[in-house]
Amino acid sequence: MVLVTHHVEGIGTILQPLIAVGGALALGAASGFAFRFAPKWLRGESDGLQIALLLGLLAICYGVSSVLGLDQLLATMAMGITVVNATRRQERHHIFHLLEESVEPIVFIVFFTVSGMLLDVAVLFQYLPVVLLFVVFRSVGKLAGTYLGARLGGASRAVRRYAGWGLIPQGGIVIGLALLVQQETALAPISHILLNVIIGTTVIHELIGPLMAKLAITKSGEAARPR
Repeated sequence: MVLVTHHVEGIGTILQPLIAVGGALALGAASGFAFRFAPKWLRGESDGLQIALLLGLLAICYGVSSVLGLDQLLATMAMGITVVNATRRQERHHIFHLLEESVEPIVFIVFFTVSGMLLDVAVLFQYLPVVLLFVVFRSVGKLAGTYLGARLGGASRAVRRYAGWGLIPQGGIVIGLALLVQQETALAPISHILLNVIIGTTVIHELIGPLMAKLAITKSGEAARPR
């Protein structure tokens, strides 16, 4: 009886993350296809309608995934992937233009403002050695992995030498993952530390990342050198 119980619990442990991931992908795909075909059902394709549909379906996708215990970030990413791949190129460019003009600035302002409000300077300085180690090991991993991949792929010498430097910048997706960690009760003892470490490393990477990316583009000959 004990063996059967442990066997059932073991299967549940394996199935739970699979269901969370698979359900998130399915929900995101369904939301993306709903955005793709909703304007035809509603017989309207105005810019305002598209923005309202996108934000509404995005909120529904996130809310339903939260209620069902699915991965919210993965669900919304799956929705974006579906929208991009299910629409024609002209429609895709139009959607990107709408988002860049009306939604993207607000999203970035709110997202990074909230992230900054969660930064605890005392914790950040307490774990500053961890932050610096994170930056060093991440950068070394990016450079080594890119060089090895480029070499195995037969890329040019310029790509092998400089492509890795273009990967040093770190975007907000990792902060989103850190914010999701805070919702996990099992990680509650370290979630605050982890969040501050990640925000600290993101700040450092965003300070040096653009400079490294510019250096990589210039040195590789992909852009004109400044006069």
